[in-house]
Amino acid sequence: MDSIKPARRSLRQKTLVSLGITIFILAGILFSVARWVMLKTFEKIETEQAQQTLSQADDGLRESLHSLSRLVTDYSAWDQLYRFTQKPNANFAKSELPDQLFPDMHINFIVVCDNSGSVLFARAYDLGADRPAEVPPQLLAQLRAHGPLTRFDNVRSRVEGVMQFDGVPLMVVSQPIVRSDYHGPIAGAIVMGRWLDDREVQRLSSTTHIDMSVTLLNAQATPPTKSMLHAHSSLVLQPDGDGDRKSVV
Repeated sequence: MDSIKPARRSLRQKTLVSLGITIFILAGILFSVARWVMLKTFEKIETEQAQQTLSQADDGLRESLHSLSRLVTDYSAWDQLYRFTQKPNANFAKSELPDQLFPDMHINFIVVCDNSGSVLFARAYDLGADRPAEVPPQLLAQLRAHGPLTRFDNVRSRVEGVMQFDGVPLMVVSQPIVRSDYHGPIAGAIVMGRWLDDREVQRLSSTTHIDMSVTLLNAQATPPTKSMLHAHSSLVLQPDGDGDRKSVV
């Protein structure tokens, strides 16, 4: 009888050890599953927050471009500008397109050209320094070469988007110059632009209440095409170095 008791104790111990190991394994499995579920949940939340941030940034950029587009529309269908393309005169430019127009409308340049590609008016303004500046020579070359900014299908056509000059993105809008009643024939093109530089990005950050930075995916100086001009909504979101701020690229 005495030999049976140790055997029973040994069996009980083995059973407890097996049960302990089983509980430990199950606990490990449950912990791993719970951890995986939590990570997936946090990842989903982070992705949704990133998408929301990107949407805010996209909306801010689109609104900036649309405000520029509305301004160009107001000027493009204007009898006085139409007549200016037929008979250019310095008085019109001085009275209707003064330097004060640039900071008031928050634009960096205005160019007017006729159907032959001749530039009738070209003026730029440095909003940060509050002084006149130079219109990008590459832009003027594009206009003179009848590039995509001056190719219109009809009197209500519009070319808009983002180009880059010297590594800095530029929001640009071009429309045909027609009479105030939108009747043709088309007399030329008016082009307005707004640099998407640090100053503008900071303004957009204040408007959208998110931290933004803009980086060109392809900073090579290539001639703009119509497809490039209409690709302005392609954005990529990535964290900045501190892991919190977001960048629009």
